[in-house]
Amino acid sequence: MVAGLGLTGDMVFDVFEGWASWAVRGGAALVAAGLGVYGTLRAHRAEEPVPARDAVPQALPPRELPTREALVGDTTALDGLRAYFRDVPAPGNRTLPSSGAESQSKLVVVHGQPGVGKTALALNAAHGVKDAYPDGQIYLDLHGDKATPRSSADALGHMLRSLHVAREDMPDSVDDRAAMFRTLTSDQRLFVLLDNAHSTDQVEPLLPTGAGCSVLITSRRAFSLNSITQREPVPVHLPDDRNAVRAEYCIHAGHSPDSTSSDRA
Repeated sequence: MVAGLGLTGDMVFDVFEGWASWAVRGGAALVAAGLGVYGTLRAHRAEEPVPARDAVPQALPPRELPTREALVGDTTALDGLRAYFRDVPAPGNRTLPSSGAESQSKLVVVHGQPGVGKTALALNAAHGVKDAYPDGQIYLDLHGDKATPRSSADALGHMLRSLHVAREDMPDSVDDRAAMFRTLTSDQRLFVLLDNAHSTDQVEPLLPTGAGCSVLITSRRAFSLNSITQREPVPVHLPDDRNAVRAEYCIHAGHSPDSTSSDRA
Protein backbone atom coordinates (compact mmCIF):
# COMPACT_ATOMS: atom_id res chain seq x y z
CA MET A 1 0.00 0.00 0.00
CA VAL A 2 2.89 2.36 0.81
CA ALA A 3 4.56 1.58 -2.51
CA GLY A 4 1.31 2.22 -4.32
CA LEU A 5 0.85 5.51 -2.48
CA GLY A 6 4.39 6.64 -3.47
CA LEU A 7 3.73 5.73 -7.10
CA THR A 8 0.44 7.62 -6.93
CA GLY A 9 2.25 10.69 -5.60
CA ASP A 10 4.76 10.63 -8.43
CA MET A 11 1.99 10.34 -11.01
CA VAL A 12 0.03 13.15 -9.37
CA PHE A 13 2.99 15.57 -9.50
CA ASP A 14 3.53 14.68 -13.15
CA VAL A 15 -0.11 15.56 -14.00
CA PHE A 16 -1.06 18.29 -11.54
CA GLU A 17 0.86 21.28 -10.28
CA GLY A 18 0.80 23.29 -7.07
CA TRP A 19 -2.01 22.94 -4.54
CA ALA A 20 -4.05 20.67 -6.86
CA SER A 21 -1.37 18.00 -6.78
CA TRP A 22 -1.29 18.04 -2.97
CA ALA A 23 -5.11 17.81 -2.75
CA VAL A 24 -5.31 14.85 -5.12
CA ARG A 25 -2.44 13.12 -3.35
CA GLY A 26 -4.14 13.66 0.06
CA GLY A 27 -7.36 12.14 -1.22
CA ALA A 28 -5.52 9.09 -2.50
CA ALA A 29 -3.84 8.72 0.87
CA LEU A 30 -7.20 8.81 2.67
CA VAL A 31 -8.59 6.15 0.33
CA ALA A 32 -5.57 3.94 0.89
CA ALA A 33 -5.79 4.37 4.66
CA GLY A 34 -9.50 3.48 4.62
CA LEU A 35 -8.78 0.34 2.65
CA GLY A 36 -6.11 -0.61 5.17
CA VAL A 37 -8.47 -0.20 8.13
CA TYR A 38 -11.17 -2.18 6.33
CA GLY A 39 -8.76 -5.03 5.65
CA THR A 40 -7.64 -5.09 9.27
CA LEU A 41 -11.23 -5.27 10.54
CA ARG A 42 -12.05 -8.07 8.09
CA ALA A 43 -9.07 -10.10 9.23
CA HIS A 44 -9.97 -9.59 12.90
CA ARG A 45 -13.56 -10.62 12.35
CA ALA A 46 -12.46 -13.76 10.50
CA GLU A 47 -10.40 -14.79 13.54
CA GLU A 48 -13.32 -14.42 15.93
CA PRO A 49 -15.05 -17.71 16.78
CA VAL A 50 -18.46 -18.10 15.22
CA PRO A 51 -21.06 -18.59 17.95
CA ALA A 52 -22.74 -21.97 17.73
CA ARG A 53 -26.41 -22.01 16.90
CA ASP A 54 -28.72 -22.75 19.76
CA ALA A 55 -29.45 -26.45 19.90
CA VAL A 56 -32.90 -27.29 18.57
CA PRO A 57 -34.87 -29.02 21.34
CA GLN A 58 -35.57 -32.62 20.45
CA ALA A 59 -39.24 -33.55 20.25
CA LEU A 60 -40.36 -35.73 23.14
CA PRO A 61 -41.68 -39.20 22.36
CA PRO A 62 -45.44 -39.75 22.78
CA ARG A 63 -46.66 -40.90 26.18
CA GLU A 64 -50.37 -41.45 25.58
CA LEU A 65 -51.34 -44.39 27.79
CA PRO A 66 -54.35 -43.59 29.98
CA THR A 67 -54.18 -44.40 33.67
CA ARG A 68 -54.34 -48.12 34.22
CA GLU A 69 -57.64 -49.54 35.40
CA ALA A 70 -58.37 -52.08 38.12
CA LEU A 71 -57.84 -55.56 36.72
CA VAL A 72 -60.44 -58.14 37.68
CA GLY A 73 -59.83 -61.88 37.57
CA ASP A 74 -56.90 -64.17 36.97
CA THR A 75 -53.62 -62.45 36.10
CA THR A 76 -52.28 -65.32 33.99
CA ALA A 77 -53.12 -63.51 30.75
CA LEU A 78 -51.54 -60.31 32.07
CA ASP A 79 -48.32 -62.09 32.99
CA GLY A 80 -48.15 -63.69 29.55
CA LEU A 81 -48.66 -60.37 27.77
CA ARG A 82 -46.00 -58.65 29.85
CA ALA A 83 -43.47 -61.38 29.16
CA TYR A 84 -44.27 -61.39 25.44
CA PHE A 85 -44.08 -57.62 24.92
CA ARG A 86 -41.09 -57.03 27.18
CA ASP A 87 -38.88 -59.18 24.96
CA VAL A 88 -38.39 -56.68 22.14
CA PRO A 89 -35.22 -56.40 20.01
CA ALA A 90 -33.32 -53.16 19.70
CA PRO A 91 -33.85 -51.51 16.28
CA GLY A 92 -30.95 -51.49 13.88
CA ASN A 93 -29.76 -54.95 14.84
CA ARG A 94 -27.61 -56.15 11.96
CA THR A 95 -27.97 -59.84 12.75
CA LEU A 96 -30.37 -61.68 10.48
CA PRO A 97 -33.53 -62.95 12.19
CA SER A 98 -33.94 -66.69 12.40
CA SER A 99 -37.55 -66.47 11.19
CA GLY A 100 -39.89 -64.09 9.42
CA ALA A 101 -41.81 -63.47 12.63
CA GLU A 102 -38.71 -62.02 14.28
CA SER A 103 -38.33 -59.38 11.56
CA GLN A 104 -41.70 -57.73 12.15
CA SER A 105 -43.70 -56.13 14.94
CA LYS A 106 -45.30 -58.13 17.73
CA LEU A 107 -49.08 -58.28 17.66
CA VAL A 108 -51.74 -59.59 20.04
CA VAL A 109 -55.54 -59.23 19.85
CA VAL A 110 -57.43 -59.28 23.17
CA HIS A 111 -61.12 -60.00 22.57
CA GLY A 112 -64.30 -60.49 24.56
CA GLN A 113 -67.78 -59.21 25.22
CA PRO A 114 -68.41 -55.62 26.35
CA GLY A 115 -67.55 -54.95 29.98
CA VAL A 116 -65.36 -58.01 30.61
CA GLY A 117 -62.18 -55.97 31.16
CA LYS A 118 -60.37 -56.04 27.82
CA THR A 119 -59.16 -52.45 28.10
CA ALA A 120 -58.13 -52.92 31.74
CA LEU A 121 -56.03 -55.95 30.78
CA ALA A 122 -54.45 -54.12 27.83
CA LEU A 123 -53.64 -50.99 29.86
CA ASN A 124 -52.06 -52.99 32.69
CA ALA A 125 -49.96 -54.92 30.19
CA ALA A 126 -48.91 -51.74 28.37
CA HIS A 127 -47.91 -49.94 31.57
CA GLY A 128 -45.96 -52.99 32.66
CA VAL A 129 -43.71 -52.94 29.58
CA LYS A 130 -43.60 -49.25 28.60
CA ASP A 131 -40.00 -48.87 29.80
CA ALA A 132 -38.95 -51.28 27.03
CA TYR A 133 -40.26 -48.81 24.42
CA PRO A 134 -38.23 -45.59 24.76
CA ASP A 135 -39.61 -44.16 21.50
CA GLY A 136 -43.03 -43.86 23.06
CA GLN A 137 -46.48 -45.34 23.49
CA ILE A 138 -49.45 -44.41 21.31
CA TYR A 139 -53.01 -45.02 22.48
CA LEU A 140 -55.99 -44.79 20.16
CA ASP A 141 -59.67 -45.53 20.68
CA LEU A 142 -61.01 -46.82 17.36
CA HIS A 143 -64.69 -46.52 18.42
CA GLY A 144 -65.54 -50.01 17.29
CA ASP A 145 -68.71 -49.93 19.38
CA LYS A 146 -70.04 -46.82 17.63
CA ALA A 147 -72.37 -46.67 14.65
CA THR A 148 -69.52 -45.06 12.73
CA PRO A 149 -66.11 -46.46 13.78
CA ARG A 150 -63.05 -44.28 13.45
CA SER A 151 -61.69 -44.23 9.91
CA SER A 152 -58.20 -45.52 9.17
CA ALA A 153 -57.25 -42.16 7.66
CA ASP A 154 -58.26 -40.30 10.83
CA ALA A 155 -56.48 -42.82 13.04
CA LEU A 156 -53.30 -42.51 10.98
CA GLY A 157 -53.53 -38.74 11.20
CA HIS A 158 -53.56 -39.00 15.00
CA MET A 159 -50.58 -41.35 15.07
CA LEU A 160 -48.55 -39.24 12.66
CA ARG A 161 -49.23 -36.14 14.77
CA SER A 162 -48.08 -38.13 17.81
CA LEU A 163 -44.80 -38.66 15.94
CA HIS A 164 -44.57 -34.88 15.31
CA VAL A 165 -45.58 -34.83 11.66
CA ALA A 166 -47.18 -31.49 10.78
CA ARG A 167 -50.64 -31.56 9.25
CA GLU A 168 -49.44 -29.86 6.08
CA ASP A 169 -46.83 -32.59 5.60
CA MET A 170 -49.32 -35.47 5.80
CA PRO A 171 -50.47 -37.10 2.57
CA ASP A 172 -54.20 -37.38 1.97
CA SER A 173 -54.68 -41.02 1.07
CA VAL A 174 -54.78 -43.88 3.58
CA ASP A 175 -52.10 -45.83 1.71
CA ASP A 176 -49.67 -42.92 1.68
CA ARG A 177 -50.26 -42.16 5.35
CA ALA A 178 -49.75 -45.81 6.20
CA ALA A 179 -46.49 -45.85 4.22
CA MET A 180 -45.27 -42.75 6.07
CA PHE A 181 -46.14 -44.30 9.43
CA ARG A 182 -44.30 -47.52 8.57
CA THR A 183 -41.25 -45.55 7.45
CA LEU A 184 -41.15 -43.45 10.63
CA THR A 185 -41.46 -46.49 12.91
CA SER A 186 -39.20 -48.90 11.04
CA ASP A 187 -36.23 -48.24 13.34
CA GLN A 188 -38.11 -47.40 16.54
CA ARG A 189 -39.18 -49.19 19.69
CA LEU A 190 -42.78 -48.01 19.86
CA PHE A 191 -45.79 -49.51 21.64
CA VAL A 192 -49.20 -49.04 19.98
CA LEU A 193 -52.43 -49.79 21.84
CA LEU A 194 -55.45 -49.87 19.52
CA ASP A 195 -58.49 -50.01 21.78
CA ASN A 196 -61.97 -51.06 20.71
CA ALA A 197 -61.09 -52.06 17.15
CA HIS A 198 -63.91 -52.75 14.71
CA SER A 199 -62.50 -54.85 11.87
CA THR A 200 -59.45 -56.10 10.02
CA ASP A 201 -59.88 -53.48 7.30
CA GLN A 202 -59.81 -50.71 9.90
CA VAL A 203 -56.69 -51.98 11.66
CA GLU A 204 -54.50 -53.22 8.80
CA PRO A 205 -53.23 -49.76 7.70
CA LEU A 206 -52.36 -48.81 11.29
CA LEU A 207 -49.70 -51.45 11.87
CA PRO A 208 -45.99 -50.60 12.08
CA THR A 209 -43.53 -53.02 10.55
CA GLY A 210 -40.38 -52.45 12.59
CA ALA A 211 -39.15 -55.37 14.67
CA GLY A 212 -38.82 -53.05 17.66
CA CYS A 213 -42.53 -52.14 17.66
CA SER A 214 -45.44 -53.90 19.32
CA VAL A 215 -49.20 -53.65 18.83
CA LEU A 216 -51.89 -54.63 21.34
CA ILE A 217 -55.45 -54.60 20.04
CA THR A 218 -58.71 -54.93 21.97
CA SER A 219 -61.88 -55.91 20.15
CA ARG A 220 -65.23 -57.56 20.69
CA ARG A 221 -64.26 -60.25 18.22
CA ALA A 222 -61.11 -62.18 17.42
CA PHE A 223 -59.75 -61.48 13.95
CA SER A 224 -56.56 -62.22 12.07
CA LEU A 225 -54.42 -59.79 10.11
CA ASN A 226 -52.76 -60.70 6.85
CA SER A 227 -49.87 -58.23 6.93
CA ILE A 228 -48.30 -59.46 10.14
CA THR A 229 -47.87 -62.72 12.02
CA GLN A 230 -49.79 -62.47 15.27
CA ARG A 231 -49.79 -64.39 18.49
CA GLU A 232 -52.83 -66.48 19.37
CA PRO A 233 -55.72 -64.12 20.32
CA VAL A 234 -56.32 -63.74 24.05
CA PRO A 235 -59.95 -64.18 25.16
CA VAL A 236 -61.23 -62.28 28.18
CA HIS A 237 -64.21 -63.53 30.22
CA LEU A 238 -66.24 -62.20 33.10
CA PRO A 239 -64.63 -62.86 36.51
CA ASP A 240 -66.13 -65.29 38.95
CA ASP A 241 -67.90 -64.04 42.07
CA ARG A 242 -64.81 -64.28 44.28
CA ASN A 243 -62.68 -62.17 41.96
CA ALA A 244 -65.49 -59.68 41.48
CA VAL A 245 -65.75 -59.13 45.25
CA ARG A 246 -61.97 -58.79 45.50
CA ALA A 247 -61.92 -56.23 42.69
CA GLU A 248 -64.68 -54.20 44.35
CA TYR A 249 -62.68 -54.13 47.60
CA CYS A 250 -59.49 -53.06 45.76
CA ILE A 251 -61.27 -50.25 43.92
CA HIS A 252 -62.59 -48.80 47.19
CA ALA A 253 -59.20 -49.33 48.89
CA GLY A 254 -57.45 -47.39 46.13
CA HIS A 255 -55.14 -50.00 44.62
CA SER A 256 -55.12 -52.38 41.70
CA PRO A 257 -56.32 -55.96 42.30
CA ASP A 258 -53.08 -57.31 40.85
CA SER A 259 -50.82 -55.12 42.98
CA THR A 260 -48.49 -56.64 45.52
CA SER A 261 -48.28 -55.82 49.20
CA SER A 262 -45.25 -53.60 48.53
CA ASP A 263 -47.21 -51.68 45.87
CA ARG A 264 -50.02 -51.10 48.33
CA ALA A 265 -47.60 -49.84 50.94
